[in-house]
Amino acid sequence: MTRAEVQAAKVRLATIDTLEVGRSFRGVLVQVTATAPLQGFYEPQLRLLDNRPAADGAIVLEAVALPPEASPVGAGPVSARSMIMAQFVGDDILAGATKIRVVGTDSGLERPIPPAAPAPASGS
Repeated sequence: MTRAEVQAAKVRLATIDTLEVGRSFRGVLVQVTATAPLQGFYEPQLRLLDNRPAADGAIVLEAVALPPEASPVGAGPVSARSMIMAQFVGDDILAGATKIRVVGTDSGLERPIPPAAPAPASGS
């Protein structure tokens, strides 16, 4: 499969369980724990839905992963379906945004964007 085909094959995960947004150099780091609907999902990723804020000021990402290739064993325990992923979002995309929202098929979470650190004072 080509890279584009792999990206197109990824589907949304079921629930967004945790969302952390922390300041980084020239942007924020978004870290999520999400639960897949069945065991066997792999290659989790946070995918940006648009390169600009939504009308309510949110940068929206979706939690996606590749579904199992063979018939899944079943739902299984939550611990067997939990996935952790992270994504950097640069200040160029954050311009005008006030919050980060991550969505799954059944739930989503949002957090405010932490303020940027003030520029260091120039010494004389």
